[in-house]
Amino acid sequence: MKNTESGKIFDVDGFFASVINRDPNLRRIPEYDAVGEFEGIQAVTFDSIEYNGKKTKVFAYMAFPDGADESTPGIVLIHGGGGHAFLPWVKMWRGRGYSVIAPDTVGNMPIDINAGCTESNGDWARKLHGVFEEDGYIPSPDNDGMSTYNLDVDRRWLTHITAHCILSFTALAQSGYADKNKIGITGISWGGVAVSYYIGFDSRPAFAIPIYGSGYLNESLAWMGERFSHPETLKYFRAEDRFAKVKMPVMWLCWNDDFCFSINSNSKSYLDTAPNNPLTTLSIVDCMCHSHNFAWIRPESEAFANSIVKGGDALQSFTSLPNGKSPVCTYAYSKEVRARLYYITDELEYSMHEKHGMNNTFLNPVWQSVPLNAENGTITGDIPCDACGYYIEIKNEDGVIITTPYIKTER
Repeated sequence: MKNTESGKIFDVDGFFASVINRDPNLRRIPEYDAVGEFEGIQAVTFDSIEYNGKKTKVFAYMAFPDGADESTPGIVLIHGGGGHAFLPWVKMWRGRGYSVIAPDTVGNMPIDINAGCTESNGDWARKLHGVFEEDGYIPSPDNDGMSTYNLDVDRRWLTHITAHCILSFTALAQSGYADKNKIGITGISWGGVAVSYYIGFDSRPAFAIPIYGSGYLNESLAWMGERFSHPETLKYFRAEDRFAKVKMPVMWLCWNDDFCFSINSNSKSYLDTAPNNPLTTLSIVDCMCHSHNFAWIRPESEAFANSIVKGGDALQSFTSLPNGKSPVCTYAYSKEVRARLYYITDELEYSMHEKHGMNNTFLNPVWQSVPLNAENGTITGDIPCDACGYYIEIKNEDGVIITTPYIKTER
């Protein structure tokens, strides 16, 4: 790959392979360990890749469940835009029995204890201060919204956050409190974008859960599509170019009316990766909404992770997909499920308008749904005659939703 400023050839695959072999130089920062309801969550930093010839330092929270050892499953938590390392998210996964690391991916350092206790918490500064200051180091770069396509590849934010994913995984694997073969990764929104890209370079995660974000973002019908449309971005940062290398199970979790992403991108990402692993799945959720909190409270993430690394029950899965003429398809699950068909009566198109109490780029048509019959591993029913496209949802007894990809009707 070619750097746009220097004319050098930039070997992205080789570059990230070298990052996988780096020591993250993890350091405890006990002055910023969490207290109160978040007691036991440790503050740490690690070294990431250089920016403008200087080392970058990344802040993260780490936590381990009681009795954690080298057999404990783990997870890397990658926040989204406007976010930071979230204490409630770390606490949640620690309470589920996972060793956890949650890096800040935009150069933030806490300026008070318990920074990141809420989504809107402002106790952060984009600078190295106090105990974080060190000669030769700077904070990692801020999220550039994919606007830095004129810069060298190693100076763009998506390159840096990918390195953060790699080094966070390594730090957790080296901690002595996680099984390196049972560590997964999840990311929300821009974090989901990063995880979708990252998994094409690093085969170590036991599972991945990109939430909202996915591959095929230049085809997104919401505003994210424009961010990934520049030729230099398409040349270097198409996650789908490496989906053939993604062998770990992936859960693509998303909202059917997202104002940032659109389900055609999630559906294509699922269809590309599903042949590589029988446990890969798609979950398109109605009325999910878009935020860190709405993402991490969904039951799908924990159920999926537990099924992979904690011996949890296997999730329901589709064993055949419907065609555009009939919803008939088959599924596998040992218990009863409820099935619904979600459909729209106009094309899958977006525009700026008022919806869900806000003005943003939303889907023009409104999702409608009808129940389907689910019995003995087969789903039957009818597609409404005015449907332009649809997907099928199967929900289990715990409220976990698994879906087909979006399918256009054949009239």
